[in-house]
Amino acid sequence: GAVALFLAAPPLPCPPFPKRFTFVLSELHTQFYKAMDRLDERRKSKKRIDRPHSLAIDYLLRRDSIGDLPPPPFLAQEEKIDLTVGSLVDCRDKYGFWLEAKITAENGNFLKVHFLKWPSEKWDEWLSKSEVNNFAAFRRLSAAGTQTKYMVGDKVRIWTTRTLVPSWVKGTVNALKDHQVSVRFHIILNTKEEQTPQKVKYEYWYHFDSPEIVHDQQFVPMQVAAHCGAEFKKDDLKREHERSSSIMSGTEVIIKGLPESKKELNGRHGIVHGDEELGKYSVWVLSRGSTYRLKRTNIELAPEKTNTRVESKVLF
Repeated sequence: GAVALFLAAPPLPCPPFPKRFTFVLSELHTQFYKAMDRLDERRKSKKRIDRPHSLAIDYLLRRDSIGDLPPPPFLAQEEKIDLTVGSLVDCRDKYGFWLEAKITAENGNFLKVHFLKWPSEKWDEWLSKSEVNNFAAFRRLSAAGTQTKYMVGDKVRIWTTRTLVPSWVKGTVNALKDHQVSVRFHIILNTKEEQTPQKVKYEYWYHFDSPEIVHDQQFVPMQVAAHCGAEFKKDDLKREHERSSSIMSGTEVIIKGLPESKKELNGRHGIVHGDEELGKYSVWVLSRGSTYRLKRTNIELAPEKTNTRVESKVLF
């Protein structure tokens, strides 16, 4: 009976909200929706290019067509180097290690280098003057010291010319000594069509400050910066591809405009080799059995009668 009486009773009236509280609640409601409208307008007007991660996404989506650019020149090697007989230089041995050396002989375009660390002449090497990446100012790169940029076990990307076409390869830091880093990496060799591809292990030394080595997680940002600088615009990239479409892998070119240190290459004919879409800053040119990395401004198309596109197998 008590329950029935309770249910039959009319509900108690709810006290009204104070007028000031109602005004504040209404104002908060209005301000909230205004803020949401401003946020929607900002999202619609904001371009995709303004989001930092979109640069990497655009690069990865176009990586197969635009390719990876080679490393920029090593600033430490931009200094003027005396390559006369008797001069002291820093020289890179066949394992990539930078050592103090002395030029002991000259034969045409080749220099005989004696490494001061090894008294025996059996370790002397003959190097071409055109291989400027193997020389630096005395004690510029061979100096003793320590570096903290790389540690043993770090995953890195290194630029190597041991592959059929020079390219970036994944590797692991294997050893450290002074300012130099040893990297272990693998490449696939397939010199003949009838042979099964072989995975070969290599180890090579790099100076820690060289652009030829970079942390694996920094590789994509580095390529994005190299391809497009601060912005990545589709229209600019399309125009760049159209401009460079006349110089593709297998195109015959003439080398020109090189500085005094490489003047012997001017006027030579060569063959561009690499991916179908090459980098917009530099290309690789095969000339008289040697490969050179040249800026696009230092090559021009050969005359039409010889400007033919050849198969890659002819180059090697």
